Amino acid sequence: ESVYDIKFALSTYPKLIRFTDLLKSGRPEQLKYDTCGEVAQILSSLILYVIRTDSISASDCEGKPIVERQRILRETGMVEVLVDILKYSFHHEEINLNDKTHPLGEVVYL
Repeated sequence: ESVYDIKFALSTYPKLIRFTDLLKSGRPEQLKYDTCGEVAQILSSLILYVIRTDSISASDCEGKPIVERQRILRETGMVEVLVDILKYSFHHEEINLNDKTHPLGEVVYL
């Protein structure tokens, strides 16, 4: 299971890095629905990956943390990438991040 856990975490890394680079570019027109939707799906998967829950929805799941998986995300540098996604999302003042119908709003909501 540990090898699977590491592979899963690392498989999400490149897409999240590319998304972070898009956010840093300061060009919100590049934040397309398909790109943000894919990132929202990755974030949902990561949430469910680190929480022991019966829920299938990351936006309202409750449960106990899976400490080993949280450690994997921390040690692979994923936490820094996730913080960058949050940080750079707020650099786009022209986007209402409270609007969950906007693709970036959905990402920030998760």
